Amino acid sequence: MSEVQSVRNVLHRASPRLRLILFTFHSTDSLHVHMSVDAPLFPSPFLPDLHHDTMQSFDRRSLAHSDADSSTTHSSATAPNLVGPGRTIGLLFDWLGQGLQSFLNKRAVQLNFGPEAVARDIRRLRRHEQISLMVRFAAPYAHINKAQEKKLRSLCKSLLKYAGSPVRSTQMKALEEIKTLAIEDPIVCDFLSACNLQHLVPKYREPDLIMATSRAVGCIENAKVHELWRHTLLLTYNIDDIFHNGIYQLALSDINVEALKGSLRNGNASFTAARYLTKLIRISNPVIHVLLARPLWDSYMKTVASFPATIEWSNVNEEISSSHWPHSQIPIWL
Repeated sequence: MSEVQSVRNVLHRASPRLRLILFTFHSTDSLHVHMSVDAPLFPSPFLPDLHHDTMQSFDRRSLAHSDADSSTTHSSATAPNLVGPGRTIGLLFDWLGQGLQSFLNKRAVQLNFGPEAVARDIRRLRRHEQISLMVRFAAPYAHINKAQEKKLRSLCKSLLKYAGSPVRSTQMKALEEIKTLAIEDPIVCDFLSACNLQHLVPKYREPDLIMATSRAVGCIENAKVHELWRHTLLLTYNIDDIFHNGIYQLALSDINVEALKGSLRNGNASFTAARYLTKLIRISNPVIHVLLARPLWDSYMKTVASFPATIEWSNVNEEISSSHWPHSQIPIWL
């Protein structure tokens, strides 16, 4: 057996970790051997370049994989804050959902369901179209029997349940109806106050929904504010009748103007008091406008300037742009 054949047999039985891949004999005096050795797992002082190149290759593969995952996330996720076709699909679904919700709400009203339908039934039962606001304030229980009272309590409970709906738009409509009815009708306010107000816990952590819920609870529970402003409106209504009968007699001494101003400044009662103030402004007596409505509105404007976040701006804008003020008494505040 030749010397070369002996070396080949030895290398054939060697560990696979050290592999000779080629022997080249150019002559019997020179032997060139090319070997390939596995790179160690940890840095080696003997193979620094090999380790560095291997780690760089690994990092490039990792970054490429990460970029691919990121690209996939941005392209397929439906969140509105991610770039890609997924966002377009998400926005489309949102639009379709809003359209379906709007259609269902309109259909619910047509079928006599929803908060607007319940509020309409309450007003029909209380005959708001036939009985004026001042008559409801003066004698709230004068035009209701036992059967109607039972029905009215049931409707108030239904309206509160709609205020606890998981659908945001339904919640907002129910809360608005609660606020309006609590001011328009004393008996409805009493029945709402006697119900379980746990339904008024907001279902979503949104500032406008939390604010609407807080105002609805305030409209129901601020009994002293209701009593103060109803008494004021009744007195001004009587003065209005006397004035139009040709007898000029001003009897505003029974009206506690400072208490009215205090309710407009009170953060918990300001919203309710401001809605009563708009009803006072709409009384078409210029004497009341000059001696009562104007000073109260000026006081309210100071609250608007100091605490703008708590103000119902739609109410303010409506009154500023309305024609309820006499032409010579149009107030300029802002």
